[in-house]
Amino acid sequence: MLAALVAGLGEIAPAALAQNTTAPATVAASPAPAAPLAAIPTPPATPGLAPGLTPEPDSLFVPVVPGATPVATPPPPKQPFVPSDIPAPAIQSTPETVDTVDASDPSMGTPDLLEPMTLRPGATPTPAPATRLSPYATPTPVPTPAATRTYTSQSSTTTTAAKPTPRRTAVSEAVSGERLSQMMSQARSNRSASQATGVGWALFQRKDYESAAMWFEQAISWDTSYGEAFYGLALTKFTTGDTTQAEAIAGYRTNSYPKMRTLMGDILVRRGMEDYEAKQYAKTIEALNKASDYRALSRNERIIQGWSYYYLRDYQSSANIFERLYRSRPDKPSAEGLYASLARTKDWARLEKIAGEVPGPLNRIYMTYETEQYYKSGLYVAAYDSNPKAYPALANIDAPSVSMGFEYAQKSGAEGESQLTTTRVPAFQGKFSPANRVTISAEVARLTLNSGDPNDGALIGTPPEEFQPFNQDITTNYNDLYEVKARIEYQDWITPYLELGGTPFNGPLAARLTGRGGIQYRHSSGYVQGEVYSQSIRESVLSYVGLDDPYVSGQSWGRVQETGGSVQVFQGLREDIAAFAKASYGVITGTNVEQNTHLALVGSISKLFKPEGFEYVTIGPAVSYEQFENNQNHFTYGNGGYFSPQYIIQGIIEAQALTTEGLSWLARGSIGAGGQQNEQDASPYFPLDPDGRDFESQSSTTGIFLINAEGGVLLTPEFMVGTKLSYAVTADYNEGMATIYVRYFFEPRAGLFRSDLDFSYW
Repeated sequence: MLAALVAGLGEIAPAALAQNTTAPATVAASPAPAAPLAAIPTPPATPGLAPGLTPEPDSLFVPVVPGATPVATPPPPKQPFVPSDIPAPAIQSTPETVDTVDASDPSMGTPDLLEPMTLRPGATPTPAPATRLSPYATPTPVPTPAATRTYTSQSSTTTTAAKPTPRRTAVSEAVSGERLSQMMSQARSNRSASQATGVGWALFQRKDYESAAMWFEQAISWDTSYGEAFYGLALTKFTTGDTTQAEAIAGYRTNSYPKMRTLMGDILVRRGMEDYEAKQYAKTIEALNKASDYRALSRNERIIQGWSYYYLRDYQSSANIFERLYRSRPDKPSAEGLYASLARTKDWARLEKIAGEVPGPLNRIYMTYETEQYYKSGLYVAAYDSNPKAYPALANIDAPSVSMGFEYAQKSGAEGESQLTTTRVPAFQGKFSPANRVTISAEVARLTLNSGDPNDGALIGTPPEEFQPFNQDITTNYNDLYEVKARIEYQDWITPYLELGGTPFNGPLAARLTGRGGIQYRHSSGYVQGEVYSQSIRESVLSYVGLDDPYVSGQSWGRVQETGGSVQVFQGLREDIAAFAKASYGVITGTNVEQNTHLALVGSISKLFKPEGFEYVTIGPAVSYEQFENNQNHFTYGNGGYFSPQYIIQGIIEAQALTTEGLSWLARGSIGAGGQQNEQDASPYFPLDPDGRDFESQSSTTGIFLINAEGGVLLTPEFMVGTKLSYAVTADYNEGMATIYVRYFFEPRAGLFRSDLDFSYW
């Protein structure tokens, strides 16, 4: 059941990832909301993120059993590596030069050599003129340019007509309409493939591709061995996007013209680019490899080839390509590809060697990329270990610390039975990191339990059929109990953890071992976590530490534990939508208590918002279903004294929020409301030895409400004060809790993060 249909977001982050604490892991760029306290610097903006932007958090809803410790659901890990924008490769084949004047005319002089024009693939051609210039049609006359103006010399006045400047031009220069008409006439008269091809190039330059193609075809019909005409026709088809015909022509006449092989390479490259955009990476590699048989691949094309191998998980081939590119010219695109490929194979030695031999952007990426991904996923200890200087706000986040505080909780119910007041004072916590990315924490607290005094007729222990006062005093208040627990965790994309503790010492029954252990695997858009656990059910004095039978001297029962396993999955569905699911199954046992089983299923979906000053604000629905094999919600001998309906269904809408991390203060909270229905079976007075007396069944449909808020402030770089408040109206009872604590850091801290809000036994 839900003590709060949502226990909160996961404490550590891939589109989710956690390690059992409390709030999703997303990371922000440190927008700079409220000014920090004196002597505590405000962290700079996250590298690579625009100011005010926050990486996606991973909000989830995690319903929990009332009174049970919320299991933190983590947030998502690093996002998939995205290379820098790569410009489209340039076409290397080019059109030929054309004579805009008749080179055979002596009056025109000697032609000059000009450079050809370079085209880019995928460029949208300018629409052709309305009138096609067919080789069989007479072109529309173009007005003859006016003569140059006259000028007067000092000696005499002479009118001089400008002579045509003899030259040979490339297709990058326009051909006049009159000259084009002359070229067409000469080509038709001479049935010259060479002159027809020149007309084709002139029309190509005018972007009249349809007419250009007709003239190239005419040239071919006049001379089927004229390679330049085939080249012009293939290039025209390619320029207009008809790669199929262009490939057919170029493939048929590959060796007919020097530049035809280059064009064939261009055609294959364009096919490869189309496949790349469609994420058909194997086809991209095939096309580029074929293209390299016809011409050398450009640098951009090699970069795309490298990323294609990367996405096919052939990281070695990818790394080889990027290393050659980086060594020839150390730039950011090749550095990103090289880093991503070698990081996948964890070949850090090769990466470090290249970075040392070839100074450039690889050095910076090597130092910051992995750190940024850890940071975005809420793995702050791993981020700090990866590069202590990348995020100043993380300074000394792995430093040892000690905390002391006070915790008070109260649960409604029948006095002396289901009612419970819990006080932990003092409560201590210590943390330290004995090795890189390893964190060990330990907690110890003096515990007081107070259930009040039961009524004389309360059904506790083994009451006889006829009313009879207790034979001996019943103890429902304990003032000198102690709790201890310790946890060790290694923080990385695969995060194992182990936590060991015990039920309270000095109770009516001997303490027993409790704990949890598991592993979490994070991937690009979420995480999967498996865990085994054994935990106390802390809903009453009976379930928590046990009771002495007020009717039979020396007879005790209770101290209930649930031992089982759970699997949970977090998955980012879209940039701002996330889903969470969890299933758990446990066996509940205790001393002289009937064994029980517990199945729990939870599902939620949440919408993310990112207002200024917040890591995340989420809202969404969650539903849970739980069932128990038998009803143990009573206090007679053999019962466990914990809420255990035949089934309970709950639904809630909840909003959650976390303020910007890395500042001198931090706050998070949630508020939610919904409804529930539960059915409690009739159950015998004495489950271990029924005598025919039964507790009645119960059924209810009620509303539920929950709210919680917690936060902390750095008073100085070494001292932090924190607090937590919560209240929940649940299916069978209400409960509230308040905590306040002071923490001392042995090394100065620059800001607070969600992992600093972890002082609580709840």
